[in-house]
Amino acid sequence: MDGKHLLDTRLPRILIVDVETSIRNKGHAYTDTNLCHYIGYKTYGEASPHHLYSHDGTFPTDELQKLVDSHEYLCAFNAKFDMAWLERVGIDVGRCRIWDLQYAEFLFNNQLTAYPSLDEAL
Repeated sequence: MDGKHLLDTRLPRILIVDVETSIRNKGHAYTDTNLCHYIGYKTYGEASPHHLYSHDGTFPTDELQKLVDSHEYLCAFNAKFDMAWLERVGIDVGRCRIWDLQYAEFLFNNQLTAYPSLDEAL
């Protein structure tokens, strides 16, 4: 044996993301009058989340892009919403695999609840 384990026990780099916005047209990312006001994130395994707030919808995109690029997966509840907003504020999420926990909950519940809430999933 060459000293390598048969199974790679390295955990994947997972970035957990949540975005909060103004709510016109249900917070749609492509409604021009909506703004992103909060991006919360946490790398899986970290003790505490990080919080970024903005009154005008601008965020430190260079720092956030480096953070996203350093992860293999992005995890969110209703990920299409959060990913659209990250793209709108200038973050390219295209190289990451996306885990949508809302969609997973829909599948695990035999597709009975089309848009389960986070409270229902807990």
